[in-house]
Amino acid sequence: MPESAPYLHRAPSARPYFSSDGETYLAQTPLRDIEKSRPLRVLSEEDFAFWQTYGYVVVRDAVSPGAAKSLLEFAWEFQGLDPDRPETWYEEREFRSDLDRDLHVYGFVEAYHHQLLWDNRQDQRVYDAFVDVWDCEELWVTLDRLNLNPPNRDNRSRSLIAPTDEGFDIELHWDVDTTLGVLPQRVQGILALNDTDAALGGFQCAPELFRRFEQWRIEQPQDRDPIRPAVDRAEFPVVRPELRAGDLLIFNGLLAH
Repeated sequence: MPESAPYLHRAPSARPYFSSDGETYLAQTPLRDIEKSRPLRVLSEEDFAFWQTYGYVVVRDAVSPGAAKSLLEFAWEFQGLDPDRPETWYEEREFRSDLDRDLHVYGFVEAYHHQLLWDNRQDQRVYDAFVDVWDCEELWVTLDRLNLNPPNRDNRSRSLIAPTDEGFDIELHWDVDTTLGVLPQRVQGILALNDTDAALGGFQCAPELFRRFEQWRIEQPQDRDPIRPAVDRAEFPVVRPELRAGDLLIFNGLLAH
């Protein structure tokens, strides 16, 4: 028997959004094409236009530097690492599985519900920024974790993770299936806990690919990878936006990152 379609829950909002999991949504109008029905609260008109064109926007001072600093200090403590003693970042350890090793290399911090996390999630400026991009006040918080990523060497070297030819690629990927006929709508965000620049690392993305995505996908073979774009980096450059501690970067799920 064919699998039944997942049940879709409708968001209790004037603008219709439907979801089976509270993370990706079906919408009558894609986020990049929304005409605002509510006044902007945090974003400027220029910010909103940039968001719709390139798939991301940086909200400066979304939370205070003090709030960012407190959460960063918690991350160091939770991981048992000393920010002033780099030798603690690479201490030998036994990994329970390949996944455990990969999470260590990627710097994921398995903390989800600390009050400092909730304080930032519920900050008024953070909430208002997401209201701006969804054009909707009835928002559902999706939970994610922290990331504390020392330089990738020794037992944190990316070379420890075997490369693959398809599927997830930490260098550039989508978090949604981009081969679907009706593209899912998804919004994600990263709150910077320290200052970053292009040389230091942090978030990277391909905004030109987002801008030209509809034309690009028409030209692709039908069997292309749904979550890993095969693109010429010269034509579709990868950029690393500069962020300061407390800045919030919001990005569309259709932005390769």
